[in-house]
Parts: sequence; C-alpha cells; structure tokens
Amino acid sequence: MFTTTFNFAILHDLQQLVQHPTRIPDRLGDMPNILDIFLTSNPSAYVATLSSPLGSSDHNLISVSCPISPIPPHDPPKRRCIWRFVRLFLCR
Repeated sequence: MFTTTFNFAILHDLQQLVQHPTRIPDRLGDMPNILDIFLTSNPSAYVATLSSPLGSSDHNLISVSCPISPIPPHDPPKRRCIWRFVRLFLCR
C-alpha cells in the first residue's frame, strides 16, 4: 500500500504534509509510524498540525487548514446614459 501511494504521489507531483508520526505505539518494541497522509500539489497553501489523541485512541489528530482571505466584493455595475445616441451612431 505504501509503495502504491508513494508512486501515485510521485507521478502526480504531490507532497506529503504530515511529517511526524501519527500512530503512537502501545506495546513495547513498536515504533511510531506515519499512517495518516495528506497529499497536495500546493503545500504552501495548507497548514497541518498534530494534536493529542482523543480518548483511548493510539493515533494523533491531524488538522489541516487552508488559510484563505475572502474575495472582495465587486462594485455593482454602473448605469451609463448616452445622451446623443444618434450622433454617436452617425460617426461610425
């Protein structure tokens, strides 16, 4: 599964945002692992944070946010009046 995901990420020029282990071992001898992934083609557009596990879970929480700013409203269309329409038409 990891190889397939890794190949997919390379083929599509994706980068992994989660860089720290997300699974905390609950048995002696187990190693922490990155099991949860977030792939993106624009890593600078996202912020990934890890939080403590909920309840008795052995996985850290991952939050990914995309800080965006609202699009400014457009000015409403302005109404224009052509006072000398006939003259404008004849000049062409």
